[in-house]
Amino acid sequence: GADRALVDLLEEIRCGLAGLVDGIGEQAAVIASRDVESIQALLDRRATVIERMVGGSDRIPELLTRSRPDGAARDLVDGIEGLLAQLMEADRAATQAMEHLCAGLQKELQQARAVSSAAQVYQSGSPVPPQARFSDREV
Repeated sequence: GADRALVDLLEEIRCGLAGLVDGIGEQAAVIASRDVESIQALLDRRATVIERMVGGSDRIPELLTRSRPDGAARDLVDGIEGLLAQLMEADRAATQAMEHLCAGLQKELQQARAVSSAAQVYQSGSPVPPQARFSDREV
């Protein structure tokens, strides 16, 4: 009945979280790669897993009112809490890495603009108007 449904749902959530925790190393590597498409694909996969878990978790309050959670359900909840703590810590680190990455990219863009501006000035010749240049002529 409800007890079995609750345990099954909690196990499904635990498995989803465990999969995300298992992917923490990949997450760090993908962010470090600075490959936007890979980062987006990772975020999309995570979003799919999270949406499934959230959709299932909507049934927990109803199942709790119809069941008496046993040791298995409590153990699953403890496991879920531990996995969530690991995932949240990894996400904090990932957020910091993304902020660092964005700051680095912004600095690179600013440097590229400065180099481009300097190259344009150099290619166009001296910014000093022709009449102000020195000449060998006597006035």
